Amino acid sequence: MNRELANEQVWQFRPFKFTVTADSLVAISPTIPKDVFIDIQDGIATIEGCYGIDTFANHKFVILLKGKLETFTRYEDIPQTFDNLIKFAPDDTHDITFTYTFKKDGKKFKYTHWVHHDMQPWVDILPMLIKRENNGGWT
Repeated sequence: MNRELANEQVWQFRPFKFTVTADSLVAISPTIPKDVFIDIQDGIATIEGCYGIDTFANHKFVILLKGKLETFTRYEDIPQTFDNLIKFAPDDTHDITFTYTFKKDGKKFKYTHWVHHDMQPWVDILPMLIKRENNGGWT
């Protein structure tokens, strides 16, 4: 989706809070983000939270663990110690649009957030991962 067509433009890792006049939530596409919450009371839907690290989910991290290659798509699932970091490829998608489909007075309507992907946090994560290497795979 073109960012100019989105109802709101937000940045990954920055908190937001918006309200929409709606009776119920029908769906969220592509998926409901882990750190985004929706509360509907008295015809007002509040969308609040933060698009976190899992917002852009096409990550690929390959490590050597006890002599075997292991692939992870979630940074949080990587063990605290491992032999070596083989591949560090966080999702580099530039942006994504989340579409919230609501219902009001029996009619469906869409509300969108265009989210800009902030790659800066990954700059700090790479050295932290390297420090977790125990170099057990190297002689």
